[in-house]
Amino acid sequence: MNTFANLQHLSPEIISLAQELHKRQQAEAKPSAEMLRLFPALDKTGFTAEAVPIAHEMPDFSFEEIPTHIGRLIRRTDTLQGLGVVGARYAIAQNNDLADKLAEGCEAALPAHALQGIELKESTSKNGAFSRFEYRFPNLGADIRQLTGRSTQLQFRVSVSNGFGGQAIRTVAGAIDFFCDNGMVLGDFETSVFRHTSGFNPNKVRDFVRLEADRFNERVRIWQRWALNEITPADAELALEHAGMSGRVVKRIMEQFDLEAQERGCTTWALYSALTYRASHNSDRFKVRDTGVDNIAETLDRREREVSQIIAHPAMEYVGMVA
Repeated sequence: MNTFANLQHLSPEIISLAQELHKRQQAEAKPSAEMLRLFPALDKTGFTAEAVPIAHEMPDFSFEEIPTHIGRLIRRTDTLQGLGVVGARYAIAQNNDLADKLAEGCEAALPAHALQGIELKESTSKNGAFSRFEYRFPNLGADIRQLTGRSTQLQFRVSVSNGFGGQAIRTVAGAIDFFCDNGMVLGDFETSVFRHTSGFNPNKVRDFVRLEADRFNERVRIWQRWALNEITPADAELALEHAGMSGRVVKRIMEQFDLEAQERGCTTWALYSALTYRASHNSDRFKVRDTGVDNIAETLDRREREVSQIIAHPAMEYVGMVA
């Protein structure tokens, strides 16, 4: 279809300008070939979703559609598996669109050497109703000197969590600790949450990544300060309790803290590592409860949100966990 076929009444200059703007918009909507080469394509989370009407059976065995303001079914287009039921204002944000904007933000904000060797990590729960994808940048990192004299290496990472049943879109920037594969986050100001509404613009994801990439070195300086700040186990336990963590979880965090302290020293950084270990691992100590559905990825994502809330609590200032 020729968008400009019926614009003969306009001047050639106006038509030419409109055509040029249209070309630019089309180009901006598509990832560059270079970007596609650098960023691994989504696989497990690369499906698309669609909204379809819901029908219910009537007494005469016919089926009647439910009005959209009551509910619509969100389903995968590849397997037709249902992902969730949503209202009329819900707008689908496709994982691939979010990944493109994530990549755009990284390409614009990160140095060229950081864009080499990018790694992709994906996880889903409930057939994809919860999806998470994460890009890791092995060539953008920093060494943290720990109280024991040993160093640990961090690498920059950005991730998107997306839900297809009413959950918000969550974008996180942080780092991965090579020593234990912990995902490091740094409070609410490193996390952006967007709603699935018609007003959502995927460019918000791109802009968030640009900002956080610029602030990575600032984060590293904070983590380095934590790594040299010595604390006592008693102070750590008290801070966690005052921050609202349940007694059973505090006990297991303190067990993990003891292990972390052997490698890192008895520091704020070791306590932080114990918290992020729980958010990054489905282990014997931090086993995800079996509910009969695939819920591991979603549970670990929820635990990561809890870490952000805990370290932002005023009680954590008592053990030097201050940004």
